[in-house]
Amino acid sequence: MGSLTCTSCKHEKPVTEYYKNSSKKSGYHNLCKCCHKEVRQKSYKKNFSKIADYQKGYRKTNRGKLNEYRSMMDQGFRQPISEHFMSELQDIYHACPPGMEVDHIYPVSKGGLHVPWNLQYLTPEENKRKSARVDL
Repeated sequence: MGSLTCTSCKHEKPVTEYYKNSSKKSGYHNLCKCCHKEVRQKSYKKNFSKIADYQKGYRKTNRGKLNEYRSMMDQGFRQPISEHFMSELQDIYHACPPGMEVDHIYPVSKGGLHVPWNLQYLTPEENKRKSARVDL
């Protein structure tokens, strides 16, 4: 299947310009992505006060849940390190060759984990050059 005709703008476009929809016979939404976006924006503007009231009520009734979520986000979903990993991490740091530094392959600041398989030895110059980039 190569192309479909949008029911809103009546233009024939490739299927890549349509969202997938398994409930449709074609397997795609009947509006192209551009028209679908316009419909969503109009609906949001039309129902803005209803949406705002709903969100305000949700925040009020679920304050504890939201605070817990914010707390998790602030901590970066940090999990306690198991004793087994802790001893492996200590071994890696103690075995660091002179003139080298232990570096996170995938930076913790980008969501990387402080686990043995995410560590590597780099020279201080390489480590500073790499900074918080992801070099895979």
